[in-house]
Amino acid sequence: MEDPIFLGIEPKEPVPAQMKGRVMSLLRRIAQKEIGRSDQLYDLTYDLVKEIEEHVFSGDTSAVNIVDLAAQEEYLAVHSLNVTIMSLVMAYHNGFPNRVLEVGMGAMLHDVGMLFVDKSILQKEDPLEDEERQQIQSHVDAGLRILGGSPSWNAFSKVFILQHHERCDGSGYPRGFVCKDIHPVGRIAAIADTYSSLVYSRSFRKQMMPHQAIEIIMGMAGFELDFELVQSFCQLVVPYPVGTLVRLNNQMTAVVAAINKKVKTRPVLRLLTGPDGSAYNQIIELDLSDTKNQTIIIEEVISEG
Repeated sequence: MEDPIFLGIEPKEPVPAQMKGRVMSLLRRIAQKEIGRSDQLYDLTYDLVKEIEEHVFSGDTSAVNIVDLAAQEEYLAVHSLNVTIMSLVMAYHNGFPNRVLEVGMGAMLHDVGMLFVDKSILQKEDPLEDEERQQIQSHVDAGLRILGGSPSWNAFSKVFILQHHERCDGSGYPRGFVCKDIHPVGRIAAIADTYSSLVYSRSFRKQMMPHQAIEIIMGMAGFELDFELVQSFCQLVVPYPVGTLVRLNNQMTAVVAAINKKVKTRPVLRLLTGPDGSAYNQIIELDLSDTKNQTIIIEEVISEG
């Protein structure tokens, strides 16, 4: 960003950009059955998640960024990485500071069973038939089987995979547990998985804006999702990382210049263009948390290239 208007704005990814490639490589090797032993899969996942953990906790964990908000390619890899990042931080702040690595390993592989679901079903736009729905739901048990029998796999990793689709009101799968039967790590998994799924475009659903996804998560609190953990999640997640280009409801465009940690959905913006599309040639900042700006809303995240 050499334009003076971007002076001082330094986007910071939660992990290095090449980390997505490493996640893709691990998932590809699993899909192609190149990893023959359970202990080998454990070692590869451990090394990857350990590095992610070190990057995440080297910064401020009171504000969680996710990776590649605008990117829609390689959904499973990006989704797995984002669920891992969110789950590491949520586990740390919600009673499991000494178990974050095991939680993260479960998060990394929570959807690995999807690699073996028929792609035509995953890409189907029409409502699923019962048999198709059953095949999708089978990815949970398939994921556990992929872990294999190595004693190295911790119960925290396994419960993340097993319970990430369970819901506190009993409407989830595969067991239909209610909240009291769902391990806290399973409840963390449900929140992280749901949020990451909502902010990405799928064949059967349009991408939601981050603030819209957060509203959906909040609406599920106390019903499908654990109420207290949702409150914690909303205090941690950063819907608009520094450097994000956005379009406003007044047709102005702007870049996120800073995060308001107390109101993360209302960042400080630096204006780029006016309502008529003309570029600003001086730095003008807009704090969306200021009550005088309460009618200004972020409507769209603009893809960079």
